[in-house]
Amino acid sequence: MKDLAIHIVCAPGMFRDLLSSAVARAGSSLKSQKSLHESLEDVDNGDCFIVHVPTTDDHDIARLKSIRASHPDAIVIILCSPGMEPYLHSQTDYWANAIIPDNQPLDMVIKTLGVVSYGYSVLDTNTVNPADVVAPGDQNTASSCAQEMQECDLSKREVTVLKEIRVGRSNKEIARVLDISDSTVKVHMRSIFRKIGVRNRTEAAIWITSHTQSAGHCVSAS
Repeated sequence: MKDLAIHIVCAPGMFRDLLSSAVARAGSSLKSQKSLHESLEDVDNGDCFIVHVPTTDDHDIARLKSIRASHPDAIVIILCSPGMEPYLHSQTDYWANAIIPDNQPLDMVIKTLGVVSYGYSVLDTNTVNPADVVAPGDQNTASSCAQEMQECDLSKREVTVLKEIRVGRSNKEIARVLDISDSTVKVHMRSIFRKIGVRNRTEAAIWITSHTQSAGHCVSAS
C-alpha cells in the first residue's frame, strides 16, 4: 500500500478511536481527526478522507459533497450505515473511491485503503470475499478466532448487536436499527457480556473488533 496521509472525519467516540487505531496499525499517517461539520485544515493534494456518514441527513450529505468540492484530488472513502450504499452512490454520482458499510470488519477499510491508494475505486464491498481480508500469514490466527467465536455460542442476533456496539451505537439506536425494544437490547447485552466474559460495552467493542480483524469476518451461530 502506498503511504497515505489520512484524515478521519467522524463523530468523536468509540468508533473513531477504533478506526484511528486500525489506521495506525496499518502504518498509515493519521493527519487529523474531525467531526463531519468541523473545518478541515492542512489538507494536501492526494490526501485521503475516511468519512463516516451514518444517516441520510441533508446537512451531512451536503457537507460530504463540500469535502469533495473543496478537495477534488483527494481520495474519499465513505463509511455508512448498512443499506445506505445505493443512496450514497446516487448522491455522490459515483465519485467516492469506496463506500463501505460501517458494520464491516475494520480490516476491510484497511484493505480498501491499499486498493484506492493505487488509483482504483471499490464500488461494492459486498462482492469482496471477507476471507480475502486475512493476510496469508494469518490463516491460523483467523481459524483460531473463528473457533473461539463459535465456542462462545453467540446467536445471530447477538452478533448483530455486537457489531452495532462496535460502531458506537447506544441501546436506543440499536433498538431503532434492529426494530426491537430497548429492554430486548438490554437482555441481549447481558447475554453477550456473560458469553464473551466482558464487563461493559467498551470491552465488548474491543472484543468484537479484535475478533473481526483477526478472523476477517464475524462468525455467527446457525
